[in-house]
Amino acid sequence: MAGVAYYNTGTATVAVNSKIVTGTGTNWLSVVGGLTAIKAGDKFGIHVGRPIIIASVDSNTQLTLEDNWPGPAQTNAAYKIELTSPDVIAVEALRRVLGSLSGGILYGVSQLTAAPNKALTIDENGAAALADLTTFGKSLIAALNSSAAYGALGVIPNAQLPTRIRETCTRVTTAGALDNIITSGWVSVASGDVITVNGPPSAGSGVCSTVLFDANAGAQTYYRVTNVAGGEKRWGRSKAGGTWTAWLEEPTQAFASNASNLISGEVADAVLPQSLKVAGMISGEVMASGFTQLNALSTTGFTKTQSGNNLVLTSTNTDPQIFLNLGGATAGSKARYVAFRYKRTAGTFDGNVYYSTAGHGYNGSYRKTWSREVVGQWNTVVLDMWDLTNGGTDWFDSSINIVRIDFVNASGVTVELAWVGAFSDRPAVYPQESVTDIRSGAPMIVGAFGLGAGSPVTLTSADNLNSLPSYTSFYRWASASQPVNSPGSITANAVMINQRWGSDAGAQAVFAIMGSGVPVALLRSQAGGNWTAWKRIDGSSDTVGDVVGPASSVDNGLAVYSGPTGKVLKAAPNSIVTNALLSNVPTATIKGRTAAGTGDVQDLTPAQARTIMDVAPTVARQVRLGAIAEFGTTAFEWNSAASGGFVTAMFLDGAWGVRNIRHRTVQQTDVSGNWVTVAQV
Repeated sequence: MAGVAYYNTGTATVAVNSKIVTGTGTNWLSVVGGLTAIKAGDKFGIHVGRPIIIASVDSNTQLTLEDNWPGPAQTNAAYKIELTSPDVIAVEALRRVLGSLSGGILYGVSQLTAAPNKALTIDENGAAALADLTTFGKSLIAALNSSAAYGALGVIPNAQLPTRIRETCTRVTTAGALDNIITSGWVSVASGDVITVNGPPSAGSGVCSTVLFDANAGAQTYYRVTNVAGGEKRWGRSKAGGTWTAWLEEPTQAFASNASNLISGEVADAVLPQSLKVAGMISGEVMASGFTQLNALSTTGFTKTQSGNNLVLTSTNTDPQIFLNLGGATAGSKARYVAFRYKRTAGTFDGNVYYSTAGHGYNGSYRKTWSREVVGQWNTVVLDMWDLTNGGTDWFDSSINIVRIDFVNASGVTVELAWVGAFSDRPAVYPQESVTDIRSGAPMIVGAFGLGAGSPVTLTSADNLNSLPSYTSFYRWASASQPVNSPGSITANAVMINQRWGSDAGAQAVFAIMGSGVPVALLRSQAGGNWTAWKRIDGSSDTVGDVVGPASSVDNGLAVYSGPTGKVLKAAPNSIVTNALLSNVPTATIKGRTAAGTGDVQDLTPAQARTIMDVAPTVARQVRLGAIAEFGTTAFEWNSAASGGFVTAMFLDGAWGVRNIRHRTVQQTDVSGNWVTVAQV
């Protein structure tokens, strides 16, 4: 654009009193000769004689003026921008810089004398000034991120922390102090102030941690502070709607393995380790509960009385004892816990459990002790005999004969006993660890081999039905990924029951998963390791043996179809036709049918019977002797008889010995009534 004093490519739109000019078809940021076509300092509006300096070129289609456009307004109209020489603009910028240096902050900076370890700042009068910059300050400025800055700053001094999170808890003493905490943090409580601040009753000195959900909801945990082993205790409570619940003691390790001082509860519900209860592995090996069983326990130094279902023991000497007989056949590796629930009156506490085995009697070298109880209240005690006070692993390694419990060591003390027993948490075989765990005797878990689960075990084309584990199980597979040796006739998704008789014998039944049509089921069996071919058993048209009959039948009874399907049989109404079944036929009755047909047979009339037997119905049969005749010398049917017949003449030496025997023929009437001679047989 050399030699061009203005720029007017495209059109421009600008409103009155607006600083924004919008271009159409413009290219205000295009570079020509190393410079943009339009630049700050050029003047818009010379086309109407009102040049306004351009403050900035925002894009190829937008300008911002230094002053509002006075008018006239235009829309997509021609325009002209006067191009100002770069030298003029540079001189103006320099003039402005020099002007700023002659006054204000920049002037103050020009009056400062540079010095090491100084930082430029603004003083209280708003003037430029120098401040000392320490080595720490320089390291903080040099930090590249927040982590580095925190590293430079170091640990926050304890005194600068809020009191609720300082190194040492702030002590609270005022009434209801624990109820009135409004921020998360922790405080300490002296033993004498527990009731005042509304801590857990009988908790003693401790620390309380508070975590708030909001102003009206949260939780607190109170920890007892003690130097007595086994004295650790913990309580908890929560708040909702601005109201705190009562304090509740929480279980600890000591609580689980050597529990006492429980408020209430039976062994399985309140004391034994939660993990064992959940797994269902708690069982009583030997247990006595109720007065009858408790009263049968052996004792020395006690008298026995009854209180409801409980046994009341009153000591008569300084070494009273009660015994729980485990019979010598109870393995200590199985009966892990000795537990009991009791209450005693004032007196000297003993707190020892001894036991006898085939290798030793009762002595202090093999014992378990407990130390915590509340006199006059019910105490539930569970002692882990795998963790003896004295004796190492002797309990675990031995078969236990008798357990001896020493509650007290003084005369005149009353002990009320609710129950006592030995308990197990170690089954012979642990439950399955997975749904395909095949350890012998392992209790099954939900889903084992597809049993009891929402879905059976899934098979794919990588599996072989001939090589499945020899355990009864349920399987499934998708139609697109059928396992090897599956029935090829099933093209849908399928489920299968694998029923085992032994390692090399069993049966498999496969069912197609279908929503319509004829259901498909196939069966095969195995014996001696050999599988039969798959056989359909679903009653389809290609299934052999799909006819079913009644639930029972009579031997040799006749069967007929039931219904039109041809697949259901029933007993014939009269079963087989025997003489006994024809006993009701009247005398001189012939049954039959005169012509071909269907339906029941008939009792034939005499006329129907003669027709069937081809007997003339109107002519009576008659028989008579014929005329007298003599035999001649010629042999014929009357004078020579066939084998088995009668001899009527004798023929001797070539001649008849008896001749001219007189005889009569036999005659009878034929069907037409004519007399005819009966042929000699």
